[in-house]
Amino acid sequence: MRRTASPLAVAGLLGLLLLGCGGKAPPITVWSLPVPSTGSGGVNPEGPALGVGRFTADADLRTTWLTWREGGSRQLRHYEYHEWADYPDRMVHERVVHALLGQRAWSSVTTAPPKRGLDAVLEARLVEFDEIDEASGVSVRVAVQWSLQDAEGRLLGADRLRVEKAAAKSVPAVVEAFDQAVDELATTLAARVRELAAK
Repeated sequence: MRRTASPLAVAGLLGLLLLGCGGKAPPITVWSLPVPSTGSGGVNPEGPALGVGRFTADADLRTTWLTWREGGSRQLRHYEYHEWADYPDRMVHERVVHALLGQRAWSSVTTAPPKRGLDAVLEARLVEFDEIDEASGVSVRVAVQWSLQDAEGRLLGADRLRVEKAAAKSVPAVVEAFDQAVDELATTLAARVRELAAK
């Protein structure tokens, strides 16, 4: 005997489908790591001219989603309704340039290329920008692989710089930890670049 769905069952199913379609998802919260509002210093007419190449990033970091990993896992997960205002490599690049300008050590700090007229060029790749969730707690890690060359392309220095900060398990706390980590990384990298360029 062939069975057919009753009109009541069909109406109930349609009602559930319509309710699901009509429900609104929570709004997306957008977070940023703004350049500090304090003055960025200035230029020193007697100083060298520095170029800063646009920072690049590993493929899994080229996203605006706020992401996290469980400790020891290579699987990247993301928060559903939280995004960065820009790509992480761009935000880190802006903070590093701000830190360099704050030294008042350079006659100019410009984007490179072009490299003509520059005394040194800083290039960097963002290799870590992660929230790590472990049984012992939550932390964020920010790391760059960087190099500094002179006008002739000779290597003045290269290294990997990493900063890790502890955070509470909440999105605002994680964003604050990222802000602190990026600030420390930018200040440390700027100091190292200045030291190498002065040799």
